[in-house]
Amino acid sequence: MMHWYEDVDGNFLEQFQTVAFDARLWELYIFATFNELGYAFDREFEAPDFLCISPLGRFFIEATTVNPSDPRVNLGDMTQKEYYREYVPKKFGSALYSKLKKRYWEKDHVKDHPLIFAIQDFHEWQSMSWSLYGLSEFLFGARKIKQINGVGAVEFVTEKIDYHFGETVTSGFFSFKDAENISCVIANPGGTIAKFNRIGLQAGFGEGKTTIVRGGFCLKVDDLPQPFTYIVGENDYTETWVEGLTVFHNPKALNPLPFDSIPGAAHFFIENGELLGHTPDFHPIGSTSFVLHSTEVLASNDSDTRKFIKEKMSVRFKDE
Repeated sequence: MMHWYEDVDGNFLEQFQTVAFDARLWELYIFATFNELGYAFDREFEAPDFLCISPLGRFFIEATTVNPSDPRVNLGDMTQKEYYREYVPKKFGSALYSKLKKRYWEKDHVKDHPLIFAIQDFHEWQSMSWSLYGLSEFLFGARKIKQINGVGAVEFVTEKIDYHFGETVTSGFFSFKDAENISCVIANPGGTIAKFNRIGLQAGFGEGKTTIVRGGFCLKVDDLPQPFTYIVGENDYTETWVEGLTVFHNPKALNPLPFDSIPGAAHFFIENGELLGHTPDFHPIGSTSFVLHSTEVLASNDSDTRKFIKEKMSVRFKDE
C-alpha cells in the first residue's frame, strides 16, 4: 500500500516499524477505506491527516488512537459492566479531548468544511473488539436500555448519562465547548492488522497454506448483537474495507456530514432526543481472527475439514 500512500510527515516508515505501529496502521486503514469509497486525497497540508475529495463530498479527517492504560491506575473492584461504562469512556475522552484542543477548524483550509475525528482503541489487548459501546455512550451522553412498558411489552428507550468514572469524567463529548466544530466521530473495531490479513488472503496471498477463521458479533436491524463465524473466502463472501465502520454524527455540528458521504457504514445519531441508528445488513462490532497455517497447500475443497473448523469457532463465540 505504500506505493500509493503519500508520507506527508516524512517519518511514517520509521514509526510504522518502531514505536507507533498501531497509530500508523490505523492511518493506513483510513486511507484504504476512503480510497475504496472513491475519494481522492489532497496531501498538501500536514494537518488534519486527510483531506478527502469526491462527488460525495469534501471533508477532513484527523486520526487518533487510545493508548495503553497507565498501570498505576487502580480500578479496584470494578465489575466488567462498570469497566465498559465508566473506565472505557474515560480512555476515549482523554484521546478525543486532546485532539479537540488542537482547534483544527481555525486553519484557513479547514474552515467551513466537515471535520471528522477517527479513533481506534488500543488501550488493552483486543480492547477495540468490545469497547465500541463505551465510545457511543461518551459521545452522546446517552445509552439505549431495555425496559418493560405499561402493557408488559419490551421496549428500548434512551437514558441520559451525565458522568463516568465516579463523576470525574463529564459525559456527552458532542456537548463539550468547541465540539460543535466536529462533524462526527468514526471508529471501526475491525480496522486492525487482522483486517489487512483477511483482505490480503482474500486477494490471493498465502500460497494456499493459510486459512483464516473469523468470529465475533454483528448488529442486525431491530435486534441485539448476534454471533457470526465464517472462513475467509468461503461461499464467495467478500470483505470490504468499510465493513464494520461506525459513524457517530454530532447533533450540534456546525458543518454536518451527509450520511451518504460514507456509504456502507453504520450511522448513529440523535433525533428528537432518541438515540437511533441505521446499519448495513451485516455490521460486525467486534471479532477475533484465527490464522491457521499448514506446511502443505490446504484442501480448500475439503468440506469436512472446513465444517469442523467453523463449528469449533462458532461454539466459542456463542459461549461468549
